Amino acid sequence: MGEYDKAKTLNQDAFETKKRVLGVDNPSTLESGICLAISMLSMSELDTAERLTREILAAHTRVLGVDHRDTLSTQATLADILLKRCEPKQCLDIITPSSSSPEKRLRHCQSSHTVHFDYSSRR
Repeated sequence: MGEYDKAKTLNQDAFETKKRVLGVDNPSTLESGICLAISMLSMSELDTAERLTREILAAHTRVLGVDHRDTLSTQATLADILLKRCEPKQCLDIITPSSSSPEKRLRHCQSSHTVHFDYSSRR
């Protein structure tokens, strides 16, 4: 079993345990879910990673709001997945919803992820 396989198994166990003990909308549970999705992304399991990340994004948005740093981080993770799938338009749609300023999202992406966009042409 490779290191990515081990990480995925540990993340999956943590996510399932937290869902059962803390509930599906608990921030700690959601954090474990995104760690699992990132493990899947690292293993190029893009369909499963995207599905899980979209579920976590919906929960983060519902529980924490659209401008919370965890929601923004999950959006950037989904953007990473979409870029890996060669879907840049969907990526832009994910990280530039109308409810938050593009500058705030760009600053978050630059500080947390490898996804970087120039928003100057989207105004």
